[in-house]
Amino acid sequence: QAAKARVRHQTAADVAEGLDMSAELVERLRRLERSVPDAPGKLRCPTCGDEVMKRSQLIKLRERVDAGEEDNCLVRNFFANREALECLENVALHRAANCHNFRQEVSET
Repeated sequence: QAAKARVRHQTAADVAEGLDMSAELVERLRRLERSVPDAPGKLRCPTCGDEVMKRSQLIKLRERVDAGEEDNCLVRNFFANREALECLENVALHRAANCHNFRQEVSET
């Protein structure tokens, strides 16, 4: 059961609820999940359940651009488009924003 829960990105409370365990147990598990700073409900994508980094590669690169440390004019131009940045900051697009070679991808597109 636990292996299936990990594949489906379920929490202990989700599994308990799915097994028709008591409502008190399910609520207690949900309270415990909320009380832990890095609980699945806090650092996971609401769409796919994957873990989400606190600071994405997108944010790190934006900080370099804002500090004037980025030499690549294509990257600087990309970050000038605030509308595109706002879209990429959406948690659901974390896979794109956390690409390990984000700088290279921006340059090539």
